[in-house]
Amino acid sequence: MVVKRKKAGRTSYPFAFKQKVIETAARERLTAPQVKKRFGVDAPTFYRWKGALDARRAPTAAPTNGSLELARALENSMRTQCQRVLLEMLRTQNR
Repeated sequence: MVVKRKKAGRTSYPFAFKQKVIETAARERLTAPQVKKRFGVDAPTFYRWKGALDARRAPTAAPTNGSLELARALENSMRTQCQRVLLEMLRTQNR
């Protein structure tokens, strides 16, 4: 049984219940109407919970060796291009 708390006319659910609803819905591929029928949670509430939980689980992009190499290559390329442009600007100013 889920402990629901009424708060200012709205029902408040514990985090564990929200997580259970989302994980069950994903595992069993439940639609929003099926979630409402089974758990009593409206579709907008379910999608809000799902979005919040997905945001918590979103992995931060840790740099990989390949991405570091790419970043260094881009940095070197940009440095070379900037040096060429600056040298050309100096040459044209000194004429």
